Amino acid sequence: MAIFRIQARWSGFTGAPGYSAFHFDAATEGAGPTAQQCADAVRTLVASWSLYLPGGVSIQVESEVQRLEESTGELIGFEIVTPGAAVSGSGTASYAAAAGAVLIWNTQGVRRGRRIQGRTFVVPMGGAGLSSDGSLAAAAQTAFQNGAQTFADSITAPVVWARPSGPGASDGAIASITSARVPDKVAVLRSRRD
Repeated sequence: MAIFRIQARWSGFTGAPGYSAFHFDAATEGAGPTAQQCADAVRTLVASWSLYLPGGVSIQVESEVQRLEESTGELIGFEIVTPGAAVSGSGTASYAAAAGAVLIWNTQGVRRGRRIQGRTFVVPMGGAGLSSDGSLAAAAQTAFQNGAQTFADSITAPVVWARPSGPGASDGAIASITSARVPDKVAVLRSRRD
């Protein structure tokens, strides 16, 4: 089975660029959502973060949508979409380039005895997204939660892709996102360049 991979490119901060990847079931012959509908859903999700992104930071949904083989992750094609304007942050407060929020994507899928879950990091996040005790501000947590749940419930049926277990393996699997959760804590993303 094929899946769409849509990437959103982050820029405008130390360590940039950064990427957030989103996956969708790419049902064949028009039986499912189009690549354009999926890209639009990603653009709507990242737009819901704009109040909590630092000024100067922007997120651009890329115009090339990759089509991957679910079981192996092999690239089998691509489509070009119209991604919409970049989403720009409006925050004016100081921020830490490696800290922000995390969206947890829940599924009912199980593979090799473990529940399939995904995560999307909203990093960096502006100071307006933080409360005085260092956790997420209530308004930011609510905005992230509402945006994530709207995305999970959208007609595009986003999925979490569990990658193959190793090189040459063909045990990759997808599971539909059934709900989203945004914990009231700050996440640190350690894989971006500083």
